[in-house]
Amino acid sequence: MEKSAGIVLFRIRTGGRQYLLLHYPIPSDYWGLAKGQIEAGEREEETALREVREETGLEDIKLIPGFYEKSHYFFTREGKKIYKEVSFFLGEVLDQSDGKVSWEHSALRWVSYEDAMKLIKYEKDKDVVRKGEEFLEGK
Repeated sequence: MEKSAGIVLFRIRTGGRQYLLLHYPIPSDYWGLAKGQIEAGEREEETALREVREETGLEDIKLIPGFYEKSHYFFTREGKKIYKEVSFFLGEVLDQSDGKVSWEHSALRWVSYEDAMKLIKYEKDKDVVRKGEEFLEGK
């Protein structure tokens, strides 16, 4: 089993809320969320913030209290089926920068909720963004 943590990142701009998506070119060419494996001794929140910093260069992130979602799925690596669990937080990006693309990704994009739902490939990622949007709308 693998455990990862990530953040549904959003910012407020003229015209409304925008979500940050990352393009993962390998292995299956998709748009998704910032996330990564939990390292020994790390708490989930620490992993999520570290991964965002490593993958986007963004550091000024305000985690939104009360939002926590888990996603579970299987994937195949080198012919082996692996169970993965990803814990997601919701975070407002306060940095003025748009972020930068890491070596792991080919692009990053700030998009509206509607465009995020069109771009995101995997239903589990769509579901966590949908829950984040509903959580923010309910506040």
